[in-house]
Amino acid sequence: DNGASVFNYYTNFAGATLPSGWVVWDLPSGNNYSVNNGITLSATSTDVASIQYQKSSFNPQTNVFEFYGAIQTDGFQGFGASPLNLTAIATLDGNIAILTDKGALNYLLRAGGSTEVSFSTPVGSALYLMSMWESTTALYGTLNYKNQQSTTGGFTPETSLYLELDNAERDVSTSTEFIQYVRVRA
Repeated sequence: DNGASVFNYYTNFAGATLPSGWVVWDLPSGNNYSVNNGITLSATSTDVASIQYQKSSFNPQTNVFEFYGAIQTDGFQGFGASPLNLTAIATLDGNIAILTDKGALNYLLRAGGSTEVSFSTPVGSALYLMSMWESTTALYGTLNYKNQQSTTGGFTPETSLYLELDNAERDVSTSTEFIQYVRVRA
């Protein structure tokens, strides 16, 4: 696996601990994560648990953020990026995400404050390559390089974002997501 020498940023969460630069932002009681050649986030609390890469930020207008994984249950889980260190993606304007949200059983694309658009692909155990990037006027996303979606309403372009993973239980007793790898590419 030589992803680290190919991409602007890459981790496959090898081993049993968070890679260098990843920080737990919040881990309320009942929420946890495990690292074992991938990372699993589980939540039994409605508080958002966030893990963020804080070593460096990336420009979403010149980089594509990619997450290979699955949102396995309903609730609120997101794969995305936030403009500030130690700030939850669910509450901050300027964030971008591919996610599921309370009661939504499909993958959604959302920029902070904008209208969500759906990929019409249900959450579950199937792994997807989720890609996101921005222009000065819109946020774009794909699943497995197909079904491109975009959102412009309420969208504010950003030039410096930190990678972030989020999970909170909503409407189910336990919500989970699994991420095999994360990468940033030109």
